[in-house]
Amino acid sequence: MKLLLFTFILNCIQLSAQQKQILDIETNESIPFANIQFNNNENKIIFSTYSNELGYFNSKLNSTYSSINISCMGYETITINNNELNKDVFYLKKNVIELKEVIVSSKDKIKIGYLNEKKTADKVGVSIGLEVTDIISKDFEYDTKINSIIFNIKKTKSKIAYRVHLYKPSSDKTYPNIELLNKNNINYIEPNTKGTIEVDLRDYDIIFPKEGIFVGIEGLEGNNLDETFSRNKKNILQFEVHQSDKQIYFEKNTLKRIGWININKWLPEDYLKTFKKEYNKEKLFVPSFGLILNKIE
Repeated sequence: MKLLLFTFILNCIQLSAQQKQILDIETNESIPFANIQFNNNENKIIFSTYSNELGYFNSKLNSTYSSINISCMGYETITINNNELNKDVFYLKKNVIELKEVIVSSKDKIKIGYLNEKKTADKVGVSIGLEVTDIISKDFEYDTKINSIIFNIKKTKSKIAYRVHLYKPSSDKTYPNIELLNKNNINYIEPNTKGTIEVDLRDYDIIFPKEGIFVGIEGLEGNNLDETFSRNKKNILQFEVHQSDKQIYFEKNTLKRIGWININKWLPEDYLKTFKKEYNKEKLFVPSFGLILNKIE
């Protein structure tokens, strides 16, 4: 009995010693859902995870790493080498980007995107580490400020944490490129929620780019699922979609280190290669994301 008690206490001490925390160097506040990449001696990534809601992560998740990279939206990325891995706290410095205040000319809201497209029974969703995004084009001449992101979700079963992204397209508009949001934004959806979700982005003062903009949603927490692609009934946060074969829909998996994939391009090509016949384009679809804008003075 004494041996079991001693073992339990020892395990608790070891577990406590393995916990590391990520803090803001200026405010000393915890940084939730930062990305931690574990590297081997050749500086190759062997494992990735997130810090939790309080900024903690387990440093013993993989015993073969020699350094870690810590990154988070709105902060400078740091690399922790061997001689620093025994620290209990790591600090990140804000990546300061000065934005000019944007004055809107009217409180009238302009809704654009795919919210009014006829929805299908298909599903696109995110689980932990998975992000989906599609591009919304600019088909007007006047300047606008992004007020909010808006999307419709299927009914949720548990509390879900997610992060939104806005990307400026690459010069040829073929993939998401530069992140436009400069602060770590964490959002939550409560159990049994369904319908329209709107995320307020007015404080970011983002002007809608003339090239259009990629709207992305990244799954952070909700259960232990870690799917590679979004077309899975088990995904924790599922969005309404509409039928479209346009190549404007991309996915990436941060934890599995899979970069951007053009889904409506990749899927028909992979299907043809695998089954030696054409994929039915009517089965292709795009997440029905939208934006609410305000005109600028």
